[in-house]
Amino acid sequence: MRGFTCHKGSVIPGLTRDPAQCKRFNLKLTGSRVKPGMTRNHLVCIVLIALAISGCRGWTSTEPPIHPNPNMDTQIKYKAYRESDFFADQRDMRPRVEGTIAHGDLDGLKQPTMTHALMQRGRQRYDIYCAPCHSKVGDGDGLVGRRMPIKPTTFHSDYMRAQPLKHYVDVETNGIRTMPSYKHQVPIQDRWAIAAYIKALQELKL
Repeated sequence: MRGFTCHKGSVIPGLTRDPAQCKRFNLKLTGSRVKPGMTRNHLVCIVLIALAISGCRGWTSTEPPIHPNPNMDTQIKYKAYRESDFFADQRDMRPRVEGTIAHGDLDGLKQPTMTHALMQRGRQRYDIYCAPCHSKVGDGDGLVGRRMPIKPTTFHSDYMRAQPLKHYVDVETNGIRTMPSYKHQVPIQDRWAIAAYIKALQELKL
């Protein structure tokens, strides 16, 4: 009488090495005839993996790697900041053609007519996007601005009063110094409206 091990590794004592009993208890005999957890398929897979790994070690080739699905990954194309021997300045990235207008900004080239509706729209947009830093009166002392290490610009200096509407629209579009661009948050028509409202604030502060 001796015990034998099942496929989960637990020993069941008191059973004989009888295959019929093993089958009855759904167990796998240990010993030379049956090895737990190992089959011929497992052994073949291990050998094939070992051969595949050892066969690739130390191989070098001057040929490009095999790319089963190129998917246009290696096509000839221009990329930003790469060198080019086609253009005179040897740059792949081309400068913007003079007079190019960003998509959606064509209607914002000309200054709109100053109306009460435009001013009201400018005030609403200003209170949302500008007042937190520049304050509602435009002195650069907003709730967020006063906590900044560099205080936001006041609109009531002589320099800022002398700037045309287009200056404010350009700053809203491209940003300046620590101020980021707002062109993605504020459409071009609203940028003009905000600029007009800033001019109105300057007049009220006189």
